[in-house]
Amino acid sequence: MTNLIAKDTLNIKNNLIVKGTVYIIESKEGLDKLENLETFQDVSGDFDNLEVDGDLAICEYSCKVNIGEEMRSEGNMVLN
Repeated sequence: MTNLIAKDTLNIKNNLIVKGTVYIIESKEGLDKLENLETFQDVSGDFDNLEVDGDLAICEYSCKVNIGEEMRSEGNMVLN
């Protein structure tokens, strides 16, 4: 299972599918609350579709995420 973290711009033309939880990180302090941070790999750039086989953390305080169509996940959690 691969966990990803977006710290920079992430553009998804079509669909984002996350098989785990999407963590919305609102501050640097919130990032400190993310468990197992060392297991998350950086992701950024442009994708037609993106499927994450684990969790996705989005550092809302430092990046912008654009999704063209649909986003699906097992659940969402805000960390601030």
